[in-house]
Amino acid sequence: MAASTSPLTTLEQCFATLTTGPGALAIDGRTIRHGLPPRTIPLDQLHGILRHVGSPARVATLRVLVEHARTGSPAWLVGLAGVLLPGLRLLAAQQSTTGGPATAETRVLGWFRAALAAHGTAADQRLQWLLDTAIVAA
Repeated sequence: MAASTSPLTTLEQCFATLTTGPGALAIDGRTIRHGLPPRTIPLDQLHGILRHVGSPARVATLRVLVEHARTGSPAWLVGLAGVLLPGLRLLAAQQSTTGGPATAETRVLGWFRAALAAHGTAADQRLQWLLDTAIVAA
């Protein structure tokens, strides 16, 4: 029997698959600007770049990622969640649940999906907080 995998580990594996090889998920720094490199930026390199830019770049980048996740293929949902993964892990670790780590991770992913499904300032602030947390936690 195969070993069970936690929800966030599964997310991490899917993200790695979607950010390697031809057709890897990437954003265009030329269209976002605000200090991002003027090139195609694979999502798996985004954390390192976002650590060295200001809030306007982070806000603009998140806006693009959220738009792709809301209107693009399901791969972009995984792409956004993968970028936010360090924040999701930290949030799951802070949850005290009787169901253990997998239950906490499932709840955190549900919270992420609810924030993404909601539209408006409060939802955008939750996602921005998660991105800022992910950058610090990475």
